[in-house]
Amino acid sequence: MTSEARIILHRLLGFAGHLAGFHSTSCTLVPLKDVHQSAQEFVCTGIDPQFQVIPRREGLRSGWYIMSYQAKVLAPDALFTPKIYPRLHDSPASEKNVITLRAHVDGKIRHLFHFPTSAAEFRFDPFDLDLESHLRIEAPVRGRFRIDRFRLTCIRHIPLLFFILRHGLLASRSHLLGRLAKVSSLCLRRDVAAAKKWLTHKTNMSLIPSFTVASWYQHYLGSSDGHRDQTEERLEPHPVSLINLVLFVTRGSVSDLNRTIASVLRQNRRLWRLLIICSPETTPDLRHCATKLAVKHSSIHVGGTDWLSLSGEPKRQDSNYLAVINLGDLLTADAVRTILHFAEITDADIIYGDEAYSVDDESTLQRLTLRHAFSFDELLAAPCLGFLTAIRTCLLPSDVAMPAVATFALNEWLILQSLYRARRISHIPALLYIRQLNNRQHLRLEPEYFQEFLHNVGFRNATVRPVATPGCRAIRYHGGRNGKTAIIIPTHNKGDMLEIAVNAILRTVSADRIELLVVDHKSDDDQTQRYLSELSENHTVIRYNEPFNFSRINNMAVRHINKDCDTVLFMNNDVEALEHGWLASMLDKIGRTEIGAVGATLLYPDNKIQHAGVITGMGVADHYMGQSPYVSPYLEDVSNEPMPWIVTRDFSAVTAACLLLRTTVFTAIGGFDEKLSVGFQDIDLCLRLRKAGYKILCDGEAVLRHYESITRAREDKSTAIADPKMPESGFGLGIFSDPHPEDSVLFTIRYQKQLGTADPYYHPALSRLTRQFRLSRGLRKCTQPEPRTVDWAVPCPIFTD
Repeated sequence: MTSEARIILHRLLGFAGHLAGFHSTSCTLVPLKDVHQSAQEFVCTGIDPQFQVIPRREGLRSGWYIMSYQAKVLAPDALFTPKIYPRLHDSPASEKNVITLRAHVDGKIRHLFHFPTSAAEFRFDPFDLDLESHLRIEAPVRGRFRIDRFRLTCIRHIPLLFFILRHGLLASRSHLLGRLAKVSSLCLRRDVAAAKKWLTHKTNMSLIPSFTVASWYQHYLGSSDGHRDQTEERLEPHPVSLINLVLFVTRGSVSDLNRTIASVLRQNRRLWRLLIICSPETTPDLRHCATKLAVKHSSIHVGGTDWLSLSGEPKRQDSNYLAVINLGDLLTADAVRTILHFAEITDADIIYGDEAYSVDDESTLQRLTLRHAFSFDELLAAPCLGFLTAIRTCLLPSDVAMPAVATFALNEWLILQSLYRARRISHIPALLYIRQLNNRQHLRLEPEYFQEFLHNVGFRNATVRPVATPGCRAIRYHGGRNGKTAIIIPTHNKGDMLEIAVNAILRTVSADRIELLVVDHKSDDDQTQRYLSELSENHTVIRYNEPFNFSRINNMAVRHINKDCDTVLFMNNDVEALEHGWLASMLDKIGRTEIGAVGATLLYPDNKIQHAGVITGMGVADHYMGQSPYVSPYLEDVSNEPMPWIVTRDFSAVTAACLLLRTTVFTAIGGFDEKLSVGFQDIDLCLRLRKAGYKILCDGEAVLRHYESITRAREDKSTAIADPKMPESGFGLGIFSDPHPEDSVLFTIRYQKQLGTADPYYHPALSRLTRQFRLSRGLRKCTQPEPRTVDWAVPCPIFTD
């Protein structure tokens, strides 16, 4: 077709569209602010990228429009959150007539909206920050994106009605009757405007579905041709190992059994054997179905309770690993091959992946359980490992019968048995297992089994007791120690805050078990001087008159500690102890040889989390779940809370705002690095401890209040810290200036490689651009997951009775 013919055809189609009530025009996007064009892409250069949209024909009139374009974001952790500002030249931009469009990921996009006025052009913001919505768009987009084939189609009343009916009313057959009833109800009340508004909303939901867990998984991690090819490539050649899958069948439906078996049969059959264990309580129809499956498939075997001995069938010598699965649940495609592939790479004795809850399969995911590198303390405190945890069979004892407990509890028992002899434990950050949504509640192994394990490894007086949340446990090792704890508090003025901190310590901790040292750095207000004079009558007050250096201040204070102090606690002057037992809990954990440092859980005055561990590579390093609402799983039932439980577990680092170490360990590691004068000295200390083989814990039972806003400015946009004499863990996320640039440069150079990779105690699918615990968005994840492998040895007590 010639170019002239194309022009004539285009005009004829446009004329036909006018007659039908449609009028479409392409648009030009002109960068306005915080964005510039590079070839076919745009690059964000600031926090608020804006475009001027100019229709190539005539301007816009008041009416209904369909806006369509092809979108692709190449920046990390980004989601399109578009808005239209009809009045381009308003300064500042008015929010009165702003049109908020639905957030979306990459792809072909269509929005239906009403334009309120006539205009030759308008402003379009593709990434509008939204701090309030459930999407938590609180970090600006940094990177490249594309918006191609941007068009506006004016749609008049009759075609608009048909468009809404088709996409808003008839799009979902499963909800058709309910939507018809809703529209009829509104029309009977003669509220046509409300009916139109409701249908328009449903239309936009049909055009751009809600951003759910299922849609996130399908877009970022789900199967595609390219992703499938890459998966096949990375898993070749076939592993030589074999895994015994153990399925206990007692109660349930035949459909549940067939559903689980079907997911097992999708796995490579050279890599697994399935052992279906029936009990006397197994229903006849389930037993019959299992027997038929065993006859049909040579890799499936059916046995009875005689197989509950580990010396029998479950521990066949021809299998390398054993894993328990649950009736009604699913293995994802290639789950077995993925486990065995990474088991060979890592030489792990225990290996596990992630799981999800679903109504049916990957298309109906409701909730994800994204795990991290193994943490023994978390295993004791919470049900952190689930089904399809592969255990090397040679680690399991042959002379011990499996206990008669629920399936999930049996899975935990097997893990505990293997921990006596295991040496390496690996996590695969990939979805391998899908639980039925109605199977969320699983009975954990009883506390006495965990207590027995601790007794067997040397903690003869250890106790494990249930708490408010079912499945959550409070652990005490009761190692027995005689030394005191030195508590070091640096301060500069703010005597009233220091007095609160000191009084809280003396109220909640026995005075004969501590030595309090306050380091005064050039305080010059009368109130602080008077209080320090009073304090010096019963406690040690050290004067430090050199230029501020947090590391040097604390190192100097440690040299003043009496020899009867075997532990040292570093504390900020704006931290307040709340209840008795916080220090006892931290001391209880530091009494293990493998623990290098223990941090506390710190809360803001509004009961939001200030510190529950530190994640490296989040910005540079920042606080886990910072600013999230806090609910204690030890004091309240948080079974149905969507967020992870705040329990004691490993982290790469913790803050020095409340940090406990053994004095011998602190001295041996070289103390705080005095080259880091304001920031990152605590994270540097923890990373050096981890390199030396120690573990870092954040104590979920030691909860204190941190009045951080008193020593830091309230969202001061000129600096992140108002009083540099009270440093925080580091400078992580946000758009504000760095309060300690020299320390930041030194720290990032020193740990450049580590900061460039995902923290082992934080899942790589989670956002590292925000403290909030949420999924990452942006580039599709098609690369091979990196396993997180930890060397394991059973914990040992330092202090004994």
